[in-house]
Amino acid sequence: MFRRLLVSALLVLGVILAGAASAQTEQAQADQQKMMAEYMKLMAPGPSHDYFKGFVGKWNVKTTAWMSPGAEPAVTEGRSESELLLSGRFLMTKFSGTMMGQPFEGVQIDGYDNMKKTYMTLWVDNWSTGFYFLEGNRDTTTGALTMTADWPDPMTGASMKVRSVTTWKSPDEYVYEMYMTAPGGEEYKSLQNVMTKGKTEKSK
Repeated sequence: MFRRLLVSALLVLGVILAGAASAQTEQAQADQQKMMAEYMKLMAPGPSHDYFKGFVGKWNVKTTAWMSPGAEPAVTEGRSESELLLSGRFLMTKFSGTMMGQPFEGVQIDGYDNMKKTYMTLWVDNWSTGFYFLEGNRDTTTGALTMTADWPDPMTGASMKVRSVTTWKSPDEYVYEMYMTAPGGEEYKSLQNVMTKGKTEKSK
């Protein structure tokens, strides 16, 4: 009798454990599906990435640069070309022009981070060995993109605040402005790029 009761108890326990294991498996699968759905949502380009489409193409660039507050500006001309990368997730821009009479080249990568809900920019050029990052968002009314960063001041090595503003004037023209604040100083406009749509080979 005792053996029969023991066997019955073990069978019941086995059924309970099997049910619990099954429930755990179903929950794990549900959690995994939920996680995958969220991941797919985060990885997909969306309306914020559509902003980059307007930049695609070739552009004429008129650059006005101020080396310090109140200094006489230097005006130069250059070219840039922008293209979408990785199915519209990022925008890459290649710039070429001059600075202080010397060739100047730069590459910029722009993106929108769905997780952080912010626009991000990476800039590198042939006048530096550093990586320059900016982060910010667009104004919901004007559409202007304002980004900020803390960069090292090449003159002092101290941290310097940087602010950039990108404003569209028309589908064929936008303006990029950069403002800097040296340690202990006031913010001043250091750069302005007026970008106008360039002619492609087919339209010349």
